[in-house]
Order: sequence, then structure tokens, then C-alpha cells
Amino acid sequence: MAVAQTDRSTERVLELTLISTSSSGFPPAPAPAQVFTDYGNTFQTKTGRSFGTWGVQGAVLSTRGGTLITQVVGTFNTPEGLITSQGIGPAEAIRKTAVTGGTGSFKKASGYVEIGQNNQRVKIHLFNQ
Repeated sequence: MAVAQTDRSTERVLELTLISTSSSGFPPAPAPAQVFTDYGNTFQTKTGRSFGTWGVQGAVLSTRGGTLITQVVGTFNTPEGLITSQGIGPAEAIRKTAVTGGTGSFKKASGYVEIGQNNQRVKIHLFNQ
């Protein structure tokens, strides 16, 4: 779906459902430098059609003051190309990450990824593809 923007760019929103097939799990007692991963299949939310795979790698950066700070890097491997994203912040609050690049149809993309509360649904907002 393309939506006109005031800066004359267009926005395309991909609404995806993520199904995890392999996960290292979040550390039970997180400490700085611990790493976690997750990987799985991606489906178009509205149609249920397969739309590639996805993977996330994260690292615990700090637990100071009882706040867990993590950095996450994600990749969506779609039939149209790759989309990469990255974010940093309190683990429970990382609900948006920046689109940092892409390949194929997404080679000029910028934008952001909205992450649903259960981490199973995402909306990828893409500009200038």
C-alpha cells in the first residue's frame, strides 16, 4: 500500500506475522555482553502468504539501575530483497527500530519497523525505495 507523504516521498507499509522456528532465548539472568537470537518464517498478515524469513540478534548492554538496555539488529529476507533494521533502548520499550538498509526492491529504502507487543507482528514503514 502506497500513501502520499508531505515531503513528496511515498510510504509502503508491509504488515507481517513472524513465526519463530529457532531461538536461543532471552538470558534468564541477563548480564552485559550476553547475546540472544531468534529466527523464523515471515507471512503477510492480511493474506497469510509466505513472505520469506527473518532473524534478530541482540545483546545486553547494561543492567544498571534495574533497567535492561539492549541493542537489536534484525534482517527480513523477503522475495523482493533484504530489509535491515536496528534499535537500542530498554528491552521492554524497543517497539520501533530504524530501517538501516536493504537490497533488491529495497536498495534505497529508509523508514522504521513497528514491533507488536507480542513480537509476532511487525509493520515495516518504507520510504524512498
